[in-house]
Amino acid sequence: MADGKYGRARSRSRTPERVVKHYYEPVKHSSDGQYIAVENTSLIHYIDISAWKIEHIVDGVLDAMFVFPSSGVILKPKQTIKIWGNAYRHLAYLYDFVCDTYSRFDVGYETQTVLLNQFREVVCKLNSY
Repeated sequence: MADGKYGRARSRSRTPERVVKHYYEPVKHSSDGQYIAVENTSLIHYIDISAWKIEHIVDGVLDAMFVFPSSGVILKPKQTIKIWGNAYRHLAYLYDFVCDTYSRFDVGYETQTVLLNQFREVVCKLNSY
């Protein structure tokens, strides 16, 4: 539809891009293997991490895995939750978790902590070398 007087008609087929910001991250795993921590870095958003999973991989081998309970695990703004190894359960606070199947989280040359949502999608990853 080209018209010299009005110019060319253009259609906008471009879809708006959605920017999704993730506010959660595995903050750290302790250097001596006591715990893995997950933090909500947002100042205002609550995050439901029910049925999410943490995989702890050391030197390419799955070392430990922890699954959050299937309901009611909410990270409040700026809240950090720690998952403690069974040997360190006496250090856990009220809102922390204890991984009964592992006494500690091993640390190696290459340590990777992966946070997966309930659909097994990688939410975030922390690598330590």
